[in-house]
Amino acid sequence: MASSSIVDLTATNLNFFYEDTRTLALSGAGSASEAEEDAHDIIDDDSYEGIDWSRLPEFQKPFKSLRRINSFVWQHGYRIQERIASKTGEKKVYWECKYCHYHRISKGRFESTKSTSGAVRHLAIDKPGHRLSEAGPIEFSHQRHRKSVLELIQAKHEVSQEAANEIISIYSAAGFKQAVLDWITLSNHPLSEVETPSFRKMIAAANPDAEADLWLSHSHIRWMILQEYEAFQPIVATYLSNSYSKLHFSFDGWSTRNQKKSLTGICVHHLDQQGKVVDYLLALPAQLGKHSGFKIAEVLENILSRFGVTKQKLGWFITDNAPNNDTAMEHLSKVFSFDKSYKRCRCAAHIINLCAQAILFGKEAKAFENEKENQKVSLGCSSIAFRSY
Repeated sequence: MASSSIVDLTATNLNFFYEDTRTLALSGAGSASEAEEDAHDIIDDDSYEGIDWSRLPEFQKPFKSLRRINSFVWQHGYRIQERIASKTGEKKVYWECKYCHYHRISKGRFESTKSTSGAVRHLAIDKPGHRLSEAGPIEFSHQRHRKSVLELIQAKHEVSQEAANEIISIYSAAGFKQAVLDWITLSNHPLSEVETPSFRKMIAAANPDAEADLWLSHSHIRWMILQEYEAFQPIVATYLSNSYSKLHFSFDGWSTRNQKKSLTGICVHHLDQQGKVVDYLLALPAQLGKHSGFKIAEVLENILSRFGVTKQKLGWFITDNAPNNDTAMEHLSKVFSFDKSYKRCRCAAHIINLCAQAILFGKEAKAFENEKENQKVSLGCSSIAFRSY
């Protein structure tokens, strides 16, 4: 090849190739390179494979694509938006963990309208399906910090194989967990008790193996208790059918302070096979909306049917004088064919309580609840609210 055809690619001549390079101006979009960057920054939100929208009735796909650097969190989560705007008119965007969504694990959703820091922290937790960061998988050390009881003994004494096996067989992880569940439910302890450092420290002092077997989250305990409740329902139904007397029920409803949940407590009262009077909480179901008479009756009918209560076994109902209970009793009387005025007992304790409140507080009982809006005093024809300083 002739020397004239050889191109000089030294650093001094590289500028020749870039000297006359031009970029096409895009109307209202900047240069071509900027347009390419913008296109790269738009995340494809159309990939929702595996998502179950029936479990997300309050959410939908976002109206707009995400125009920012593609964070790694979107590879492991769905981007969803509220269907109904908040009081400020804003429809917030959330990140839904794919692993938690698929395995129906709660606490896998974080608001990502302005930041994905919550999603980043969630993916970094030491749990299956997570342990992820932008740099890649996170390695956790799962070595036990405390030695087992047998290891502590073997460190100071020579223990035979037979003795070691006997020591190991003394402790049962399943038996210990069941004892903790019984302690929580029978003594009405909060489920979060197992998460407190003081409780775990106490258990570790007695047996390091037991502390390692404790649940890390109260949500697992809740699931275990509900599973136990479901498993014992047929046994309770048989127990009720073998009672020596008819089955009498008392019920009452209340709502949480934020009015988001309505609960109905249902207790049963009867004579057991030894002729002893027993009463206990049969169910505490939640219901949608407020405590209307029809909804109360619907909940009661469902619980009675679930525990196999027939109209032959049905005794009397004890409830307060609220009008919604009148409606509930009317509906139940049609379902189980009984005289509502005959089968209903008024709650004497509730009546006495109302009488005592009327005597102590008069008509303005709410004024004694220390709420700012209730702290009023009448002066002549006007009403002045006390101010807290």
